[in-house]
Amino acid sequence: MAKEREASEREQSRIGEIDDGKSALEKELRTVKQQLSTLQEQHIDLEEGFKDLEHAARQAMNEANVEKEASSALRGELEITRREVNDKIQEALNEKRRRLTVEAELEQEKLKGRESAGSELIREELHRKL
Repeated sequence: MAKEREASEREQSRIGEIDDGKSALEKELRTVKQQLSTLQEQHIDLEEGFKDLEHAARQAMNEANVEKEASSALRGELEITRREVNDKIQEALNEKRRRLTVEAELEQEKLKGRESAGSELIREELHRKL
């Protein structure tokens, strides 16, 4: 009987150890499941955050492209305006040279006019050129 009792106690002890091990494993399983659930929620949050960042990056790139195109267009307009201004300056310089030449010719004719009678016609012609 003592052997049966010892065997029974060993069996009860073994069953108790198994139950304790099972309880510990179940507790660890619950903890791991909770951690998994938390990690899945964090993963979802990270994915949403990443999508938001991708969207913001696309918008920023689009805005940068629009600004780049506008800047390029403005540079083109500026270059056209510079050419037009340079053309106008050149025209003004040419006109000034022409007027100075005509005025010099007029002055020469005045000096000659004192010497000749036909100079009045030449002066009138030069005045018309101005």
